[in-house]
Amino acid sequence: MHSRMLHRNGLAANRMSGAAQAPAGQPPRTGRFVEFIRGVPLVTLSVLLINVIVYVADNLGDYGKNIATFAIQPVAVIERWELYRIISAAFVHGGLMHIGMNMMSLYQLGSGLVRV
Repeated sequence: MHSRMLHRNGLAANRMSGAAQAPAGQPPRTGRFVEFIRGVPLVTLSVLLINVIVYVADNLGDYGKNIATFAIQPVAVIERWELYRIISAAFVHGGLMHIGMNMMSLYQLGSGLVRV
């Protein structure tokens, strides 16, 4: 009788194979990283990912040229109307410590702001 109940719930196969799955009716267990990501608001997570992608792309290409093209330069914005620099400057970072601190701040402040 007991083995029939195990087969019906799908637990016998899990015990035999050594797989660690949740019993029937319960969501499967996920890792800590997945649970952490699920807790971050979508807007905050999107901006974090965009920042990381742009940072990697900057470092793969000509870094000096990218900084000169996208960093904030008041003269370029005011005199030459390069208004894109107002937004693009938020995604240009000078090093790992710079992007790391910005991402930590964005996560802490962004998550609270999105919920408000």
